[in-house]
Amino acid sequence: MISRENVPFIHILYDAKESIFLEPYVKEIAYGIEEEGLLFEAISNEKEYISEAAYLSALSSPLGVAVGIVRDFIVLMDKHMKDKKPVLHYSELNFALCRRAGQNAARLVKCKPFLL
Repeated sequence: MISRENVPFIHILYDAKESIFLEPYVKEIAYGIEEEGLLFEAISNEKEYISEAAYLSALSSPLGVAVGIVRDFIVLMDKHMKDKKPVLHYSELNFALCRRAGQNAARLVKCKPFLL
């Protein structure tokens, strides 16, 4: 039996208070991750600071990567960034950028160049 801890997936954190608004954007991030051949887990977040929550989520993710999304921006976090700064920060929210954020999260795991 495969335990949940051994499943390699990228966390997608989204603001729980904005879940209805963010749902289609979270799906686009998930599509981007899946296009690169990896799995994801979407998690609602109650914390005030999405960047910090995404960093903590990256620490607990088997792949060490998490994407955080709120109404205003998207952050890509890696557990190796000890200063808790995002690897990538997208300061607007649209479907194309969400998909690219998902692709770049997967590419970070696979050590491939980012899509800009």
